[in-house]
Amino acid sequence: MLEQLQTRLRPVQMRQRWDRALRWGTIGLLVGSVLGSAWILAAWLGAAVVPAFAWVLLAASIGVSSIAGALWPTSWTSSARLVDGVYGLKDRTLTALDFASRHTTDPLHQLQMNDALVHLSSVEPQRVVP
Repeated sequence: MLEQLQTRLRPVQMRQRWDRALRWGTIGLLVGSVLGSAWILAAWLGAAVVPAFAWVLLAASIGVSSIAGALWPTSWTSSARLVDGVYGLKDRTLTALDFASRHTTDPLHQLQMNDALVHLSSVEPQRVVP
């Protein structure tokens, strides 16, 4: 049952990662701009630096931060919490994940997990993570 829940949440999780990669890439652009500007300023003030290296600083900071954002792990609970919040599911998905991770299942837990799977079948990842 856990695999079924994770399969339904996987598109949301992937969109979360891409969203984070874009946000962190934007921060990398800001940091790279500041570093590149400082490098150009140092060259303009007469330091023995190659001004073209400022572009390398900019590209490296964008690349490193974007890759770090894409590779940083996203938890299943954060994806479930996000789906529950957007669709107003009152922690159904989060509770189902908790029940699915337990080794014992009783009929009430099974009912909760089935209910969450039914609700997750209509989830649109683009609506959850625009």
